[in-house]
Amino acid sequence: MLDSLINIFEAGLSLWDTAQSRKYQVAVLDLKQKRAKELEKENPNYNFTDRIERELYYLANLAATEIKRSKTKDM
Repeated sequence: MLDSLINIFEAGLSLWDTAQSRKYQVAVLDLKQKRAKELEKENPNYNFTDRIERELYYLANLAATEIKRSKTKDM
């Protein structure tokens, strides 16, 4: 389920085509790679993966706030 939510977040970032959205895209890709690398280990540290998932959650909320703010500026 988390992967589906991340995919939706990434799709939203691609629609919000700005320099700011590209910064978010890079950050999301980095966090996804760290999470995948940890989960591939024989004994993954789930505290670490939970922290990464929280960072993704916070990043998504921050991006949503930025998107809302940028849309209201144009009104």
